[in-house]
Amino acid sequence: MQLAKIGPWQFDMPEAWANAGNEDADYFVAPGGEKGLYVKWVALPEPKSSARALAEYLQDVHLRSFNDIRGSNWEIMEREAQEQNGLVRSVLDMYDAAACYRVLSFVVCGNRQAIQISVHNYQCTDYFSTRNEFVPLAASIQQTAPMV
Repeated sequence: MQLAKIGPWQFDMPEAWANAGNEDADYFVAPGGEKGLYVKWVALPEPKSSARALAEYLQDVHLRSFNDIRGSNWEIMEREAQEQNGLVRSVLDMYDAAACYRVLSFVVCGNRQAIQISVHNYQCTDYFSTRNEFVPLAASIQQTAPMV
């Protein structure tokens, strides 16, 4: 694993994934190009009512953006949020079997700042064989500086 940092957050990036982003997005791609991940750091000018509210908001926006894709048929495989050490850790796992496309969104946040990592598997022919592939990445997400 290689350590990746954005704002006050860090996580373990899968080995050999390369930055393929531009000025508008932090995007990393696996060797071969069949998987990629987007990383976003969110800092709100005003806090949400709770960390859970911010996590739910970010995951709802993410879900809506994929449901708006014409011809898609997304099944929510997992959606949960847990509080841990003053932060909320949220997972949204979606799979479109016909398209062989899996999207896994991790959000870790307080009530004002968040990191969102969206992993895309563009050739996911067997969801269950890949189910736990990114558990280490999710577990590695941590805050490196206090939230303001």
